[in-house]
Amino acid sequence: MKAGMMAGVITIALLQSGCVVHHQIQPEVAGRLVGSTGKPVQDAQLTLVSSGKSAQTHSDSDGRFTFPAAYKWTFFVPIGPVDWYFRSALHVSANGKDYETDLGGAFGGPYALEGRKFNVTCTLPDKTGEVSCL
Repeated sequence: MKAGMMAGVITIALLQSGCVVHHQIQPEVAGRLVGSTGKPVQDAQLTLVSSGKSAQTHSDSDGRFTFPAAYKWTFFVPIGPVDWYFRSALHVSANGKDYETDLGGAFGGPYALEGRKFNVTCTLPDKTGEVSCL
């Protein structure tokens, strides 16, 4: 009985201190994939890797693709003004070749990614390597 009461008191204290957060772990990404000649690349497989989570989609006939924002509940222990890091990378498989680019990252609190949206146009090089997204 005493242990259960103590667990309840600790849980309430943690919840009131803001240690349980519902935060964005993946930014919203919308873009267009084109080849080195500027023509759309259709049916390419795109994988967005962000904060340890990944999501996949395919480009449409105009080379367009989207990834929705993703959220999760996290137990979070604040240790200072900069205690969170996020990074987003985009992997592309098209025409039998693999490409990769870094969309960005930042330090901040648990809400550093909140509302972040990337609108990009990605150009595939002629050879396998790093895709350019602007």
